[in-house]
Amino acid sequence: MVHRRGYVYLTDLLKYTIGLGLFRNIDSVEDARYELHARIEELKDSGLLLDSDSGSNTSIRMHDLLRDVAISTASKGHRALLRAKGDVLKEWPNIKEFSENCTMISLFCKNIPRLPEVLKCQQMEYFYLYLYGDLLEIPGNFFEEMKELKVMDLTQARISSLPPSLHLLQNLRTLCLDHCVLEDIALVGQLSQLEILSFICSRFEELPEEIGKLTRLRLLDLSGCYELEVISPNVISRLTSLEDLRMANSFNGWVPEGVSGERSNASLSELKDLPHLAALNIHVPDAGSIPTDLFTDKLKRYQILIGPSWKWYDVDETLNTLGLKLPTGCELDRGLEMLLKRSCEDLYLDGSEGADNVVQHSGSEDFQQLKHLHVENNAQFTHIITEQVVLPNLTRFVVRYCPELRDIGSSAIPFQNLTTLEVVGCHSLKYLATYTIAKTLKRLREMMVGNCERMTEVVATTSDGDDAGYDGEISFCQLQRLELNLLPSLQDFFSGNCIVKFPSLKTVNIYECPKLKINSFEWKSSPELQGVQITEHDL
Repeated sequence: MVHRRGYVYLTDLLKYTIGLGLFRNIDSVEDARYELHARIEELKDSGLLLDSDSGSNTSIRMHDLLRDVAISTASKGHRALLRAKGDVLKEWPNIKEFSENCTMISLFCKNIPRLPEVLKCQQMEYFYLYLYGDLLEIPGNFFEEMKELKVMDLTQARISSLPPSLHLLQNLRTLCLDHCVLEDIALVGQLSQLEILSFICSRFEELPEEIGKLTRLRLLDLSGCYELEVISPNVISRLTSLEDLRMANSFNGWVPEGVSGERSNASLSELKDLPHLAALNIHVPDAGSIPTDLFTDKLKRYQILIGPSWKWYDVDETLNTLGLKLPTGCELDRGLEMLLKRSCEDLYLDGSEGADNVVQHSGSEDFQQLKHLHVENNAQFTHIITEQVVLPNLTRFVVRYCPELRDIGSSAIPFQNLTTLEVVGCHSLKYLATYTIAKTLKRLREMMVGNCERMTEVVATTSDGDDAGYDGEISFCQLQRLELNLLPSLQDFFSGNCIVKFPSLKTVNIYECPKLKINSFEWKSSPELQGVQITEHDL
């Protein structure tokens, strides 16, 4: 199962393990996901698995030597036919022992031989082909003698038509047709035992009504299907076993409730007919099309974007995410408000006048799970975080283009665990943080400040009670990167009688800060700055 460049995505592993029934006494997709992650952590601790080179926590990899040993062991006795990237398969095996014993085929190699008319593998449970975008002609009777097949993954293939023998795979639990060019997929609706159906980044225009026959389906992944424009009405509502629906960068042409006449497309209200839905990934361009009580506390995992023009590339699929871009006067749905306050981990507010009161008038018990907060394009915000809001898990705080913003927060408490702070286009800000707040930024690793016309210093020297007596030092213990860009009024980092230390700083990038005296900045800061790479532009 370890394929794409030596690593495997966890979402693929989840689909395969459910299809193969590897976890006993697991009743839900969410429980299977937890069990899978627990097993993976055990294997990492034993040195049998590694994190991916990209640093992403969505994939894992194996040592090359360990992978080769695993392939060699599995291939003994013709129990498996395995080829990794760079390997060659000259021809399909045509011997009795292979036909009788093989339970797994996994081919990640170029120039796969033409498929036989019938692949005689009556014990086959797992079948994976990576096609490099090649046209895949599947003979009509290809699956006749693979009736025990449980998991099939055909990745990056162009399939002119699905073979008639597909309907014979009545034991198939997982079908992945990812990165494929597909035409008519109605035949998939005959796979009555199917629990996992994945079309990640595949090209097809319609999810036909036949898919509604898959009443055992638990996970449907339509992520990246940007050409999908039609989902036949009442298809989704008939998938009554569905637990996980993924539609990032995919269909968003929801027909609003109350539209007269016969509907030509899916409606959001169909989601209310899914009693087991616990994970949802969806974009709703029109906030007014959301039916009452659509979002409930049954949702355990979600990425929900509300409003036009949202992009998914910044969304972390491992976090519960809400993106709100609401029109003026639009009341926030009470289900969304509940998710926002109780379980949201990654919150984007773009404009979002309709969400102003939720953020600014919340109690100390709200937003306890929030890790990332992004606020942008709001012409009304003067304050974002009030004294009543405690954000114990906040690690990333980004504010962009809020011209009336006067300060980023009135309390130091929300910033104690902050690792990234970015403020851009806030022209009313005279400083980034008060002395009290700056003293709490012990874990900050990245600070980016740009295009703030009135900012004269990064840390305030004003004495408003809590900032009085700043005669000690401020130490940004873990700060590694500092960027100060397009700050025409900036004169100093901190002009008070205080030493500012940067013991971990590696990079300083300063651009178009004409009043900032870089020598004074170095002198007033730590001696550690003497070896740091400082890039100056137009100073």
